[in-house]
Amino acid sequence: MDSLALDWPAKIGSLVVGAAAHGKNFTANQKVELLKHHQKFGKFLYRLIGISENGGNVALEASHMRRLPVVYAILQTFTKSQDASDTFWRQVRDGEGLRRSMPTYKLRNYLLTHNYGFGRGALGVKVSTFHEMTSKCITAWNAYRKGVATDLKYYISKEIPKSN
Repeated sequence: MDSLALDWPAKIGSLVVGAAAHGKNFTANQKVELLKHHQKFGKFLYRLIGISENGGNVALEASHMRRLPVVYAILQTFTKSQDASDTFWRQVRDGEGLRRSMPTYKLRNYLLTHNYGFGRGALGVKVSTFHEMTSKCITAWNAYRKGVATDLKYYISKEIPKSN
């Protein structure tokens, strides 16, 4: 993103602004201000879903996380605890050493078998709404923070849970 001299690609910037502006209408100038305000989160997100520790591309490994509902949930957890958010989302991304009872395991499997919207790549998988996908992400996060198991129950009539 050249105009702000950001060191991450435009796609990451779009995801950051989309997550930060969710549910609200902003002008282009207001979106630039949102992006400025969330630069630390943008760097975090780029490391999480854009590049690996050794500088390689993790696009394939993180494709299940490059969706607006997931990035919105990542932003919510990042504002609660950056360190815990980093650990949680790396587990969801990588799936290494997870047990079936862990919230990160359940969320990872859900994200790998569900898509958001009806665009490219939505064929052959189950499709979820923004509300459902975000709710399940936050439900898994809250269970992770409490150290308890979850089955990611979703209730369409309930609001998206608040992150703990």
